[in-house]
Amino acid sequence: GRAVAEQTPELNALAFVRAQTGVFAIENPDAELVAESTFPTPDGRTHIAFGQRFEGLRVVDSRIVFHFDADGSLVAVNGRWEPTPSGLGVTDAVVTVESALKAASAAVTAKTGVTPDGFAAPFGSPADIHAPERVIFRGSDGGLATAWRVTVAAGTANRWSVTVDDRTGAVIEAYNTLPRAVSVEAT
Repeated sequence: GRAVAEQTPELNALAFVRAQTGVFAIENPDAELVAESTFPTPDGRTHIAFGQRFEGLRVVDSRIVFHFDADGSLVAVNGRWEPTPSGLGVTDAVVTVESALKAASAAVTAKTGVTPDGFAAPFGSPADIHAPERVIFRGSDGGLATAWRVTVAAGTANRWSVTVDDRTGAVIEAYNTLPRAVSVEAT
C-alpha cells in the first residue's frame, strides 16, 4: 500500500521508518536520519535523501531516498543503510586529527610520489579540501568501526580519500576519487 501524506514529506518519511522498524532496523530515525537534499520534479513529485548518523558521526555510504507523488503519497523507498549500531562504543578517538593527517599524507605520498609540499589543503590552500571527519564505516571484516576520513589533493590529477583507524592510526583504505583518462586503441 501507499502511505498517504498527513504532514511534510520529511516527517512522513521518518514516520514510515518508525512504523517499519523490522525492515529498517533503525531504532531512532529522528536522531539517526538527517535530510540532506530535497529534489522536487516539474510534475510535482518530491525525492528526499536522508543520510545516517549515529551519536553524531556520519555513517559512510548510508543514504535512504524517499519518493513522493504530487499528492504527497510515499510511493517508493530505496538506498543503503546500516541497522542501528550496537556495541560500537563510539567514544573519543585515540588518534588525533593531526596524526590522522600525517598518516593520510604518508599514504598518498607512497602511492603517488607527491610529497606534502605538492599537496593542496590541508597542507596547502584550505579552499580545496574537506576537513578531516570522524565517521562510522563498514570494515573489511564486515563489522562497523569508527575512523577518520581524510581527503588529500595531490596535484590536479589526484584527490585521495584516506580512511585512518581512529584507535591505531593505521591506514585502512586509500583511493583516488578522480577518474583517470586512459588511452586505448580502437579495434
